[in-house]
Amino acid sequence: MRKHLLSVLLLVAAATAQTAPAPAGSNPSAMPSAANPWLPPLMGSEDQPVKKARNLLTQMIEAMGGQNYMDIRTVEQTGLSYSFYNGKPDSLGTEFYRILKFPDKERVELTKKRDVIYIENGDNGYEVSYKGATLQDPKTWHDYVRRRNFSIDTLLREWLKQQGTQIYYEGTSIAEQRMADVVSIVNAKNESASIFIDQVTHLPIKKTFVYRDPLDRQKDEEGEIYGNWRVEGGLNTPHSIVRTHNGDYTNQRFIKTITFNVAAADSLFTAKPTYDPYVLERRLDPERPQK
Repeated sequence: MRKHLLSVLLLVAAATAQTAPAPAGSNPSAMPSAANPWLPPLMGSEDQPVKKARNLLTQMIEAMGGQNYMDIRTVEQTGLSYSFYNGKPDSLGTEFYRILKFPDKERVELTKKRDVIYIENGDNGYEVSYKGATLQDPKTWHDYVRRRNFSIDTLLREWLKQQGTQIYYEGTSIAEQRMADVVSIVNAKNESASIFIDQVTHLPIKKTFVYRDPLDRQKDEEGEIYGNWRVEGGLNTPHSIVRTHNGDYTNQRFIKTITFNVAAADSLFTAKPTYDPYVLERRLDPERPQK
């Protein structure tokens, strides 16, 4: 009788284990991998590390909001921005208003009066102040374009759609005192970026990429650290974003308010330059196309 009862209990336990709901994020996608619209098409020859990388990226996108995240058209933010020098804060913080219109438009208004404005629009960047409007300093502009091209939004919305993009699982690592899985995305130009994904929440902890400085030709690493995740408009959103350069903090933004898919006229992202204080810088710009 005792053996019979033990057998029944084991059968019940096994059935319960099979029917119990899986933890959040453990089933990365309800759709077959071959039909996943977020990732490059399957070729049929993917090895296990590639399949694991695909599952991790799918989990991460779903944790951030899934298709609603991928369909974001505009983002409006307010907050405080702090600059750093040699890894230490060197400012008391600057209030900012920021609006992005994907894929390549951005407007940032600084100070309480919002009277210092930086506008990015495709291949042009403008600086507007009480002096008037000018094209941005070349270094400032190139640094911005580099960050935009390697932003997590661009990686997930643009790189993954491009022909020739590859995804690799790089193993585990500790990022910001948390265990993370590391996934690298490599595009057809052989540019790459690594995303450190929290093993518990499946949200990105940080993102890094390496580039060669146009002046000294040395390799530098840029990074972003994402923290204080909160749900806004149904989407998981970081409210603290830290930029790093070769491991040192360079900027930190604290988001006060954030709204998605607000109306944003294209006129917000245009300016007519009235003067140019960066004539020499443009002439010496190492990234300027040579005639």
